[in-house]
Amino acid sequence: MKRSFYYYITLAIIATCLFGSSIIYAKEEKTKDFQIKDGVLVKYKGINSEVIVPDGVTVIGRSAFKDNQTIRSVILPDGVTRIEDRAFDGCINLQSVSMSKSVIYIGDEAFRHCEKLSSIHTMKNVETIGMGAFAFCSNLYDLGSFDKLRFVGDYGAFFGTGWMEEELKKSDMVIINNILVYGKNCSGYVEIPKGITHIAGVAFAGTKEMTHVVIPDTVKSIGYAAFDNCINLESIRMADSVESIGEQAFRYCRKLKNVRLSNSLKSLEFGLFEGCSRLYNITLPESCESISSNVFSDCRRLKYITFSEKMNENICKQMLINISRIKSSCKIYLTKSDKNKAFVKNLQNQGWEVEELELQRKEVSLKKGETFELRMNSYAKCTWKSSNPSVAAVNYYGKITAKNKGTAVITATLYGKTYKCKVTVK
Repeated sequence: MKRSFYYYITLAIIATCLFGSSIIYAKEEKTKDFQIKDGVLVKYKGINSEVIVPDGVTVIGRSAFKDNQTIRSVILPDGVTRIEDRAFDGCINLQSVSMSKSVIYIGDEAFRHCEKLSSIHTMKNVETIGMGAFAFCSNLYDLGSFDKLRFVGDYGAFFGTGWMEEELKKSDMVIINNILVYGKNCSGYVEIPKGITHIAGVAFAGTKEMTHVVIPDTVKSIGYAAFDNCINLESIRMADSVESIGEQAFRYCRKLKNVRLSNSLKSLEFGLFEGCSRLYNITLPESCESISSNVFSDCRRLKYITFSEKMNENICKQMLINISRIKSSCKIYLTKSDKNKAFVKNLQNQGWEVEELELQRKEVSLKKGETFELRMNSYAKCTWKSSNPSVAAVNYYGKITAKNKGTAVITATLYGKTYKCKVTVK
C-alpha cells in the first residue's frame, strides 16, 4: 500500500516536471501579445485576427489597436470601463466588437474609419461617446440601445455611419437619449424639441437653409461649433437653462442679428460670435464670470452692449478688450447704481459712450387690435409681463397686442430691476 502511494506521488512529480512548464508557457503565450500596465491595455502587439483581451484589463488605452489591419473581431472582458481616444482608429478590417456591460466611456475617434465594423454589442450602459467616435464606420447600422447616454462629443460622433443614414430617413434631426447629434437637414424656423438636454458639437454646422432657432428650457449645454457657419441664421432664442456653450458655437453666422443668451451662462468661450458681422446687440448674462478672447472678432456692426451693475470690473475689462477694435461704433448701457460710478467715469475717460438702462417708452396708447414693439433703449434681453393680459398682452420679445379697452402695465425685468410702461387701449 505504502509502495503504491509513493508510486503515484512519483508520477505526479514527473507530470509536473514534464507538463507544468508548458502550462505556464501557454499562459505566457496567451498574454505576451498584450502590453498591460496597471489594468490598462497600452498596446496590442499580436498578429491574430480574433483577439480576446485578457481578464484584469479595465481600460483599453489610447491608440492601443490603432491602424491594426489584421484584427477582425475583439472580445473585451468583464471589468473594462473605458475605451480611450483612437483605441481602434483605422482598424479597417475590424468587423465586430463584443463589449462588457461595464463599459461607460468611449473616447474621441475610438472607432473612426473602422469601415467594415458592422456589429458592436452592449452599448446600453455607455454614458459618454467622444467626438468622431464612430465616424466613417460606413457598415455600422446597428448600435443597439443607449439607455444611459448623457453626452455625445463634437465633430459628429456618428458621421458617415450606416446608422446615421437610416436615422436621417426618419427625421431631419437625429436624437439619441435626448441628445441632439445631427440636424443639418433642417431649414427655416427650427424649434429644438422639448426634452433635449444637450446639442452636440457641429450638430447644425454648415446648415444653409435654417433662419431661426428656438432652444427650449430642457437644454443644458451646446457643444463646440454647434451652429458654426450657418450662413442664413438670423436669430437664436435660448432659455435660461443653458449653462454652457462651446467654443465657436455661432462662428461665421454672418446674418445673425439677434441672440438671446441664457442668464445661466458662466463664460463666453473663444470665438463664440467670431465673424458674425451683422450682430448689433448683446446682453451679458449676469451670471457670466469670464470672457475669452476673440468672442466678438469681426462683429463690426455691434452697437449696443448691456452690462449688469453686479458684474465685477474684471469682466467688464475682458469685454472691453474684446470690442476694442470696434469701440467707435459701440455704446455701453449699465443699470443705475452708486456701485459703478467709478467704473463709468473710467469708461468715459477712455472715450466710451455710457448710458443708463431704461425703456424706450413709459406710456403707450393703442387702439384695439393694434400692436407695439416695446424695447429697452439698449435692445437688451428682458422678461416681459402684463398686469392685465385681457387688455394688453405681451410676448417673449416685448411685442404688445391691444385686446380690449382699459389700461395695463407692462413690466420689463432685467438684472433683477423692473421697468414699467403704462398701456392705454381705446
